[in-house]
Amino acid sequence: ANALGNITSANQEVIKSLKELLKDRDKDIRMAAINALGNLGSLSEDAVPELVELLKDTEPVIQFAAKSSVEKIGGLSKKAVNSIVKFLSSKNLHISTAVKKILVRIGESSIVPLTLALSDTDKEMKTAATLVLGDIGKTIKTVKEAVPALVLLLRDKEKEVQIASAFALGEIIDSDNFDKIAVGLTEALKDKESDVRYAAAEALGKAGALQNFVKSAAPFLISALKDESNKVRYAAKDSLIRITSKEAMDYLIEALKDS
Repeated sequence: ANALGNITSANQEVIKSLKELLKDRDKDIRMAAINALGNLGSLSEDAVPELVELLKDTEPVIQFAAKSSVEKIGGLSKKAVNSIVKFLSSKNLHISTAVKKILVRIGESSIVPLTLALSDTDKEMKTAATLVLGDIGKTIKTVKEAVPALVLLLRDKEKEVQIASAFALGEIIDSDNFDKIAVGLTEALKDKESDVRYAAAEALGKAGALQNFVKSAAPFLISALKDESNKVRYAAKDSLIRITSKEAMDYLIEALKDS
């Protein structure tokens, strides 16, 4: 298997043989096949589903090797990324956690499949996809393609999905998409669930340095200083403190006097 991994031009028969070896009872043989597929890079794309399945192998060393090989394959097609995304809702925490890390590592190629997953009927899938998009958004600006779908999820019937969406939007928010996101987050500050209001207040604080923050968001955060929930009030205060505008600071001082 190791020798096969050094082949520069592999055909489908080679990949097929390696995929079969992934099922072998011998741990060393499974490990050799995993490493070979990883070394073959993008040629091993068809083996991605089988490699992801190995994240639930009984041997931790196999799990780690499978994760590393998927990351090494790189340049994955939409079909291959979709085969990874479907494991996000796995009941196996180890698998779902590893898959999240893989998708973040893949980065830009994950954005479209993850955005499509936001419309899934499964709560766990929507929540996980939302959080991964937020993590990707910390470093890749093109995740803004997912903003409309994420804003829509702020009104989802599941509280966990709403919260995940708010936190993800907080990571993505910048001067290019601020207006769209601010509308959704300020509306979420009125949600009946205090956890959702808290997440929205926290997310808005990530935009404190933006010029249009004062008129679009600060007034709503100031109103949130009188929220019935302690944690919402604290989050609103903390978010307002992060801002750099003198005008907004004046708002804050006056609001604090009245609270």
